[in-house]
Amino acid sequence: MPSRRTVVVGCCAVAFAGCLGDGGTEPESESTNVEDADDPPDDVSEPAYRTLENAQKGGQAEPIRATKAEWDRWVEYLPDEDAVRYVASKGPSSDVDPDDYEQKPPDRDLEFTTTPWDRWKHIRANDIAGEAAVEAVTDELGIENVGRPISVGREPADRPTVVRVEIVVDAEGETVHGEAIDIDDLAAATPESVDVTYELDGKTVETTRTVTAEYRKQRLE
Repeated sequence: MPSRRTVVVGCCAVAFAGCLGDGGTEPESESTNVEDADDPPDDVSEPAYRTLENAQKGGQAEPIRATKAEWDRWVEYLPDEDAVRYVASKGPSSDVDPDDYEQKPPDRDLEFTTTPWDRWKHIRANDIAGEAAVEAVTDELGIENVGRPISVGREPADRPTVVRVEIVVDAEGETVHGEAIDIDDLAAATPESVDVTYELDGKTVETTRTVTAEYRKQRLE
């Protein structure tokens, strides 16, 4: 077996509450009364894209390891229910550094919900594997446009781990965003798999996620 590099993932679980698909609530937002505005609102319609190329290939680089012990105090395992209680909305920012995080309630109410441990463990394993794979590919290729799509339409246990590099061109074929790469080069830099270890309040899951490399080229219409 090839050797495995280890990645320690330090992300906040609250950031992924929106990916759970049940029990979450939408954050509050201020409404805008267009009729009372002095000027018409800016056009905020989403740009349209046409996919010109979409290629996938299994990762071929050596497998890696990723470990995480949950540090967020707003995520709690409930042994009597075999479930996880977490912040559904109005939680702390996902961008905070665990070393700088003040373990104090924010000056607003927190809304909690629960999901079964058997579902939560797959959600977190997917997150950890995806982040570790993106970091490995970014370091190997030295490019910034590396991401990971999340298949929210699937149950967490069935969601694939995908590392995507995407480029957007205009009608003349000039690059608007991203950097072109050959799918073989991307696959060569993508880990074959990620061995994940995740721990929450004494509950531990160990699993292996295979990784797929994806290159997508889109044209801005």
